[in-house]
Amino acid sequence: MSMRRSSHRLLVLFALHVMLPLTLAEDADTSSTNCDGSPDPAAGAQGCSITGNFVFHSGNCVDKSELKELKTRLQELSEFRVPDVEGETCISEQAGALRYNRATTQLQVCDGQTWQNAAGEAVSRRGESEGNPAMSCREIFTSGSYRSGLYWIRLSAQDEGVAQVWCEMGFKDGGWLRVFNMMAKGATKDEAAAMYNIIKRNGPIQAVLPNTTSGAIYTQGLDLGMYHEVVYGWAKSSDDVVSHYGYYRDDLGLKGHCYIDGFCGDNTVVATMTSSVTREKKEIKTGSDPSYPHVGLGWTGQQITWGYDLNTSPHGHWGNWYTSSCCLTGNTADIRDAGSNWRYSILIR
Repeated sequence: MSMRRSSHRLLVLFALHVMLPLTLAEDADTSSTNCDGSPDPAAGAQGCSITGNFVFHSGNCVDKSELKELKTRLQELSEFRVPDVEGETCISEQAGALRYNRATTQLQVCDGQTWQNAAGEAVSRRGESEGNPAMSCREIFTSGSYRSGLYWIRLSAQDEGVAQVWCEMGFKDGGWLRVFNMMAKGATKDEAAAMYNIIKRNGPIQAVLPNTTSGAIYTQGLDLGMYHEVVYGWAKSSDDVVSHYGYYRDDLGLKGHCYIDGFCGDNTVVATMTSSVTREKKEIKTGSDPSYPHVGLGWTGQQITWGYDLNTSPHGHWGNWYTSSCCLTGNTADIRDAGSNWRYSILIR
């Protein structure tokens, strides 16, 4: 039940509480009749005949104890208390609803879009302002902000450092932090070498927009122990969410993980990842030879699933995470014919 409907219900109950004594007096049966239907020569002064524990009220024989209990209950309900439910969504249907913000100790009202303080100052949701950062993109998503975009998060639970980041809300249950993005590049050895040098580096945490090319993987300053999931993905445009990806999870956190927290060397195991395309689990390694080049991520024999493979492929970029056999990894139509606006991304959560 919404707070607005609850408030309306309380007002109705309050009205009943105020009117009930009057109703008992005004609507009492004025006939001198007992509840058993026999005449009552000793009718009360108000015309309400009483026999034992019963009273005539509005033409009905009612137990007096029930009336007393009802009156007590109505009195309790009439003592209105503003709810302090954190994360309550303010939408048009909630306009006029009240809440108590325990964190700021302020009374707030929903104007149909945002919570307003009693003084009229707009209240931002968690993560929507530098002064009200969230612990993660996931917390922002679960608190009711479902649109991908720029948000503020804390760098760790131990200090007050904050950063503005890009949260990806439309992918795989929402709440992902993008730490790397690379727009489409040519299939040349120079471009492959450029990607290799970028993904070997980590840079300070910052907002990574979907239409930009990163200069590093931006995780420095972030407490990676709070993060447990990684996606190496490909999207057909800067406006589309990741559609082909490899995924893995580490319940112990991402500290020390290759690429995410430092480069671990060529042809080195990164993790066992699940392909979104084949649903297979494969041991995935870094590129085996950047001068060849095999750059990014690949599996046995260096069939690249994310990055560059200029060995025998005329297309260069292999990003569809096809892990079932050799030489199909990058040659599917959705990768080959994507045009010039596709992108690689790394997301963590």
